[in-house]
Amino acid sequence: MFNLLPPFKTVNSLLRAAAVVVVLTVGASAVVNAQVPTSARQLLDGYVAEALAANLTIAQQSAALSRANAGVREAMDDSCPASA
Repeated sequence: MFNLLPPFKTVNSLLRAAAVVVVLTVGASAVVNAQVPTSARQLLDGYVAEALAANLTIAQQSAALSRANAGVREAMDDSCPASA
């Protein structure tokens, strides 16, 4: 009738090939990560750069808020003149 042996051999060989690819990929990434030693100086430099970027973002948002508040005050002054 039906011969089920060849499909199982094909699937088994595909699974083995996929396992080899995964092992080689993981191994290669481990080698790449091992080749780039990260010193404490580099880590601290990264943290400082991240903090400076965050502070710049906060300063930009604060400046935008100040400009918006000034615009609202100016509009209020123009639309509601003080009685003299």
